[in-house]
Amino acid sequence: MPEKGRPSASSGNTYHDVRVAHCLIDLLEDSSILTVAVETLDATDDLVVRGSDGTVRYEQVKERAPHGSWTALNLLREGVLDQFIRQYQVNPHGEFVLFTGSDASAFREVTE
Repeated sequence: MPEKGRPSASSGNTYHDVRVAHCLIDLLEDSSILTVAVETLDATDDLVVRGSDGTVRYEQVKERAPHGSWTALNLLREGVLDQFIRQYQVNPHGEFVLFTGSDASAFREVTE
């Protein structure tokens, strides 16, 4: 059955699903990855990857940024920064990743 919604929403869902599939393949092939959680009810948006060494990687998957790039304002408006702040409050030692097809240099500037 085709996905409902605007074409961009459908495209974004496909982008997200492909990233999830890659993480699940990594889980099968890489013994250092213990778990991959998708869309949990915790302070997690898209993906949480836990490693056997205790590392935790929180990923937000966004196919496109509004207006083509992730500016500080877009990061705020789209809830990306709020999500990472909530995740940081749960685990300040985690790794926080924005997985996107758009320019994310502003995100890099905010996090350095």
